[in-house]
Amino acid sequence: EYHTASIFNLLGALLTDRREFGSAATAFSRALEVDPEDRQANIELGGLLLAVSKGAEAETHFSKILVASPNDPELVFKLGVAQMLQNKLTEARDSLQRSIDLQPIPAAYLYLARTELILGNVEGAIAAYEAGIKLHPALIPPSQTDDLIAIAAAYGSAGRFAEAIEVLSQTTNRTAEIEKQLDDYRNKLPTAQ
Repeated sequence: EYHTASIFNLLGALLTDRREFGSAATAFSRALEVDPEDRQANIELGGLLLAVSKGAEAETHFSKILVASPNDPELVFKLGVAQMLQNKLTEARDSLQRSIDLQPIPAAYLYLARTELILGNVEGAIAAYEAGIKLHPALIPPSQTDDLIAIAAAYGSAGRFAEAIEVLSQTTNRTAEIEKQLDDYRNKLPTAQ
């Protein structure tokens, strides 16, 4: 049975490398038919499910592996993302924070900031973002305009307009709406006396 599951895992990995994700998912599913506890197949299939925003299905695979490896920061992080996709925001926040406590992963800070924003915790979102940029200064790539807008809005709602401008100015997608928002933040900056 081990050899059969291994063969399906190898096939799944090959298909993933070839960007044939549907076929890769089938191969990992076949490995799990042979051995439902197969670590690699659960992790890889969970990752493929996350990529297509199937949080509930991904959570099942990550939870199964976390029973044996409860302190694996990458798996705890992926569990948090799966929970976030399902709107299990309190659980997601706890998982993402636990992942960070186990090992600071830059992406965990970004997802924690997103989760805090959805929960309405502006200060928590800012704290997660600031901790993340200390670890990885380019935490949010300039092409991720929605995240930059959200973090800038968090700074703006906290009255931290200089930081809002700094974050929003990073976007590569400088639309008229973004320019208008930048002007609005600039107009709210305290004037020098």
